[in-house]
Amino acid sequence: MNATRIAIVGPGAIGGLFACRFAAAGYDVALLDHDARRACRISRQGLVLEEPNGTRRFRVPAAADPRGMGSADVLCLCVKAFDTAEAIRRAQPLIRRETIVVSLQNGLGNAGIVARFARPDRIVCAATAQGAIRVNGVRIRHTGFGPTSLAPYIPSGRRAARRVLGILRDAGFETLFVPDSAALVWGKLVVNAAINPVTAAWNVVNGAVIARPALRRIALAAAREAERVAAARGIALPWCDASAEVEAVCRATRRNRSSMLQDIRHSRHTEIEAITGAVVAEAHAAGVDVPVNRMLLKRIRRLERRRTSGTL
Repeated sequence: MNATRIAIVGPGAIGGLFACRFAAAGYDVALLDHDARRACRISRQGLVLEEPNGTRRFRVPAAADPRGMGSADVLCLCVKAFDTAEAIRRAQPLIRRETIVVSLQNGLGNAGIVARFARPDRIVCAATAQGAIRVNGVRIRHTGFGPTSLAPYIPSGRRAARRVLGILRDAGFETLFVPDSAALVWGKLVVNAAINPVTAAWNVVNGAVIARPALRRIALAAAREAERVAAARGIALPWCDASAEVEAVCRATRRNRSSMLQDIRHSRHTEIEAITGAVVAEAHAAGVDVPVNRMLLKRIRRLERRRTSGTL
């Protein structure tokens, strides 16, 4: 077993997928879960990963209390953006001076929150095009395949980012290094703003976003608006064309159900405020009009209220 200790905070679909892949590569992996009953079940039964080439069970210890887990060399934060502050606060016993904290999350501002608890030069921002569905508490289905990009939160964190890059490659993930964290985070935001609310509002998988002409128009318009906001804020995105990037992601993850769609289907709170809400807020500050993003924000807010209140 590799001596590097990896702690994953949040055993959802993506957290579970990465935990299994790290375990398969021989890393010492543990999960921190806010749900004590689920943590006990994972420790007892392990995690089951369904992939196109077969299904495999991995024995991964999990706990709801970080005390007694020991410290981590790498801590991956795989929680919803609105849970970032509470999750990193709970994970404090796992973080020592040299621990690398990876924010594998959607939305803006997560790394800034993490920086209150960890050294900025040990923080890595990550964005993944991998897709997964949590079938139940211990079973994860791998549904989408694409690159995972990494960037140091600050320039002096390149060494930490390169170390995480090597770990991901060991685990069989296609990886890319992006030198600028703002470019990485905004690039992910633009794509998410196009795909997530459209899949959630119209109850479709990613591939349908570009297969259906009406949805394609809405998604690409949302992406172009977000792209203009990034330009107005002085952000150089990691690719040249937002529309082309959205279409490429939809093709690569055509069978995937976005996290926002899964949240709506299960009557959970979504990350709409951290994604589309962030685009709208940044647009307002920059004086950029984003009517499609405003429409999508209102639509998902309304749908979320109806779902979580039990009126749908």
